[in-house]
Amino acid sequence: MDWRIALGLSLTCLWLLTGSAYISSSVGWAGFVSLPVEEVGSFLEGAFAPLAFLWLVIGYFLQQQELIQNTQAMRAQATEIARTAEQATIQSENSLPLKSMHAKRRPYVWSKRCAISSAVFPACYIFQATALTATIR
Repeated sequence: MDWRIALGLSLTCLWLLTGSAYISSSVGWAGFVSLPVEEVGSFLEGAFAPLAFLWLVIGYFLQQQELIQNTQAMRAQATEIARTAEQATIQSENSLPLKSMHAKRRPYVWSKRCAISSAVFPACYIFQATALTATIR
């Protein structure tokens, strides 16, 4: 548990005990219950306004702490994404010679396959012609 929450809970309990002691000593519980509704509402409004403000401030500081943690996590993710992009760039640069080698071998391999399966796949003749023109260029 965060120390701010523990502090808020202890101050809330202290405030409620002080408020109940005040009611018991000055008005009494029987007199408090017999008060008109407007006066009870005004008393409760005044009694709980400091608690509402206390918890508003505690919530603000807790939210600020969570925002700091989220910012740190997002920075770590951005760093990791940059590293991943850098590694992808290095891998793509290293694979360019392999791609060019495969591009040179592909028409030859496809032409051999098409020669074997030309009876089954007449479309191989069309592919073979386009592969040869790509190799010539």
